[in-house]
Amino acid sequence: MKKTKLLVVSCFVLLLILSLGYGKTVSAKDVVSFEDQNQKKMIIDYENKTVTFEEGVLEDNVLYQENLRLPDDFTLVIPASMRQISKYGYREAKEIKLDPANPYFTVKDGILYNKQMTEIILLTKSVHTLKIPSTMSQFEFTPCVNVKKLIIPKECKELKLPNFSKDYALESVEVEAGNPSYSVKDNCIYNKNMTELYFCPSQGEGSKLVLPNTVKKISFFTLADNKRIQSIVLSKNLEKIEYMQWVDHLKNLKEISISSSNKYYSTHKGVLYDKKKKTLLIYPLAKKDKKYEMPSTVTAINKDSCFKNDHLVSLILPAKLKTFSCPVKVAEILPKLKEVKVSSKNKYFSQVKGVLYNKKKTKIVCFPPQMEKTTYSLPNTVKSFQEAYLYQSKVKKISLGKSFKKWVSDENQIAGVYRNKLESVTVSSKNKYYSSKDGILYDKKKGSIELIPYNYQGKTMKIPDSVSTLKGTLRGKNVKKLAIGKKLKKIDKIDLPNLQTVSVSSKNSSFKVKDQVLYNKKMSKIILFPAKRKSATYNMPDSVKEGKISQNTYVQSIAIGKSYHGIFAGEDGVIQDDVKDEPYWHTQPKLFTKLKEIKVSESNLYYTSVNGVLFSKHKRDLYWYPEAKKNEELIIPKETKNVWHGNTMLYNSCLKQISIESGNDSFQYEDGILYQKLTGTTKYNEICAIVGGLEYENFIIKSGISEILVDINAFRDKIKNITVIDNRYYYLENAILYKRYID
Repeated sequence: MKKTKLLVVSCFVLLLILSLGYGKTVSAKDVVSFEDQNQKKMIIDYENKTVTFEEGVLEDNVLYQENLRLPDDFTLVIPASMRQISKYGYREAKEIKLDPANPYFTVKDGILYNKQMTEIILLTKSVHTLKIPSTMSQFEFTPCVNVKKLIIPKECKELKLPNFSKDYALESVEVEAGNPSYSVKDNCIYNKNMTELYFCPSQGEGSKLVLPNTVKKISFFTLADNKRIQSIVLSKNLEKIEYMQWVDHLKNLKEISISSSNKYYSTHKGVLYDKKKKTLLIYPLAKKDKKYEMPSTVTAINKDSCFKNDHLVSLILPAKLKTFSCPVKVAEILPKLKEVKVSSKNKYFSQVKGVLYNKKKTKIVCFPPQMEKTTYSLPNTVKSFQEAYLYQSKVKKISLGKSFKKWVSDENQIAGVYRNKLESVTVSSKNKYYSSKDGILYDKKKGSIELIPYNYQGKTMKIPDSVSTLKGTLRGKNVKKLAIGKKLKKIDKIDLPNLQTVSVSSKNSSFKVKDQVLYNKKMSKIILFPAKRKSATYNMPDSVKEGKISQNTYVQSIAIGKSYHGIFAGEDGVIQDDVKDEPYWHTQPKLFTKLKEIKVSESNLYYTSVNGVLFSKHKRDLYWYPEAKKNEELIIPKETKNVWHGNTMLYNSCLKQISIESGNDSFQYEDGILYQKLTGTTKYNEICAIVGGLEYENFIIKSGISEILVDINAFRDKIKNITVIDNRYYYLENAILYKRYID
């Protein structure tokens, strides 16, 4: 479980965290100092929306804005002594108030400047039109998120413009006559002579970008993530395109055109090529054509070609093509592609049933992800195959020919997210290197399992006595019975969600089974705990020291032995709590749906059980609350500092109350929610558990919460409605809770 992250700052920097309230002056007595990872940090904790700094609170009278954790509508009151506020962090205030005696700053029209008005430090949200003061020869636009209109004075000689326009509201740009550095056309900013484009707003009207014929150089990094542009007309005098790969970030770009008189570039049906149309340079991401036939002159689609499109179904290659650089996972660039065709006169490529090969058909060049047929037989000449070719493919069965020599597995896939649909692999009986049985791929002598398909359909899996090596994952979503032969030595990864029973040969020197649980031979490690093992109890042998007890839907009572110090269980869900603009998932619930109690041997040095709940030995950590425990109340001991796996409490429909023993200052419980407090304060910043026996008509996430360790989105049957109040870390979109990425 991930705990709250604290920014590492130098000893004189203050990290300020704001929670919702009614207003209070921040004074020196509110400062709390503590050590963490040998870095001193200081926190000022207060409950207000008006931030007033008392004299002497900030060391050296310096405020580091990037560490100011505030909601969007705060009011900042600056005292006379504050001499410096960093201009990084880019918060937007509702109001800025400045002590008239302050000699370091100026506030004008809702904008905080330094005293000489040569730089902008902070803007209020009401500033939508910004005329850069004539006092500013340099201007940094980055803080101006809500500015819609920008006026550049003649005195401004240097602009620092943001890399990505999509995050800004800017629609309109003007430049005063006489400015020596910049020109503006169609709200785009150019250098004075208009030979280079500097910035193009993502907002506003007009989907077509027409570059003036004076433009000689363009960088697609300048246009990255621009949502407005659908069509680009390049200058007839264009000489150079930089950072061409960033065109993939123009998600709405449908076409590119250029004058036929340009000396360096040409276009064909909205696609950009070099002048002689020999090399494909850019195929627009949003080009709508389902079929595209390249010009007969084209000889290369190389690794620098930007060939990514969401609509292309059929690609026809010319006879002269010599180079085609294509990723193994074709779906990453051409997700709708069904077929690739090539002229029979081509000396370098050939195609079989829509798949592109080299001329001799020994190597796959492009394997379309949306081929209609679910069974594909490789030509007998093909010598290798990468499982990643099947990414997002419909292929369920694949046949390997007599010359096949090398299968490359794709183990870098997340279960349930990126799996292919492969069910079975068969091999020609004449193949010297591989064999197959029941859809599983073996080496020729069946001494090694090379691949168990991701979507293997068998219900019983028997690993032959001849097999000593298992490459990749032991998997099978339908497998209920597993029998391991006498020679298998090692199992690295397991994915058997419906396994009921496991057996192993008595002659096997590496594994042993007891009570349908697979251990190493010495029984010191759990190798496999079947997910559908039907026994209601599990008594761990005292010899077991490590290994995970995987999720199980039958077990009601678990007794941990005296030697065990491993991870009792883990969340198998996808953790995405630091991914920008992604739904917030922290753990996967329902690991042990019938578990009522966890017992621990009194001799165990690492764990203890309190009323059937699993704790660390000295009760500092609460590790696991049984999902089916019948008690209505959980009492957290005074020694407990951390609560892990909070989903187990939310899943438990009997639990209605959490009480905290007197003397425990780490937690606070309110209205079914267990909060973790900030160290040394009375304030809390983390939701670590929610009781499952209540329903939440309106679940409130307060402003001070920076971490939620429960998967709220997965329990919407209990959590009917979510309200987020001025929270910088979380937000709602279409009733789904998201977490913001914050540097």
